[in-house]
Amino acid sequence: MPEPHPLLAHFTDASDGRFPSCDGGVTVLPPLPGGLECSVAFTGHAVVATALSAAEVHAGRPDGFGASLAPDFLRRLAGPDGWIDTVDVTLTARGTGGPPRPASPNGRRERTPTPASSAPVNCGTTSRSTATNGASSPWPTALPDAAS
Repeated sequence: MPEPHPLLAHFTDASDGRFPSCDGGVTVLPPLPGGLECSVAFTGHAVVATALSAAEVHAGRPDGFGASLAPDFLRRLAGPDGWIDTVDVTLTARGTGGPPRPASPNGRRERTPTPASSAPVNCGTTSRSTATNGASSPWPTALPDAAS
């Protein structure tokens, strides 16, 4: 089994409540398997996985306060033949143990309803969607399977 990429240690540390220093700094790591590169912004610290040298990365003036996700830096990281995919959030947490939740009869995992005391998460929709059983739901309807 190959050694895990060093970025994994940053994610597992975060899931254990240990975060990089909030110093505005940038840690440069080697590229991900398959030559993929990324910029991960923690609060006050960035981690960039790339084939570029640390000097080339720092010449792009990233920082841990948001500049590592700025369009100009991401274009520099991607290079002339690369692409920029999604800028998104990555949440990590340790599993709670126990058996996995079973899949629903339609083969999809159903979301656990939120407690009445908390608001549902807005998943990019501003209106309530209708579940396949006709009941009103705060969750967007899942996309159909390719076979549907």
